[in-house]
Amino acid sequence: MYFTQFLYAFQVNAKHVTKYVTQVLVAKKEAELKLENQKFGEKKEINKRKELLMSGMSEDDVDRHLENMKTKRVTSSKRKLDKISGQLERRNEVKKGEKTKKKPKIEKH
Repeated sequence: MYFTQFLYAFQVNAKHVTKYVTQVLVAKKEAELKLENQKFGEKKEINKRKELLMSGMSEDDVDRHLENMKTKRVTSSKRKLDKISGQLERRNEVKKGEKTKKKPKIEKH
């Protein structure tokens, strides 16, 4: 079966695309933080711990290594979430300002 239809470029508004992309990213980061708080991936962490212990690291080094990995992941997610949330808030403030701002009257002489 062959298709003879050609694909054409679809024009979209970049502002709408960025709005939806940022909303998706915010939802994703919130879900990641929620999973992190629910101890999601605990088995993976246990297996990583076993692997590091078997490779010859001491327990203190393993604990420190795993804690560093966890804090990097959490702070990175929180930083990204704060950045994206700030962008959304600024965008909403601009939209509210546009709606309430009245256009100045132009006087003709």
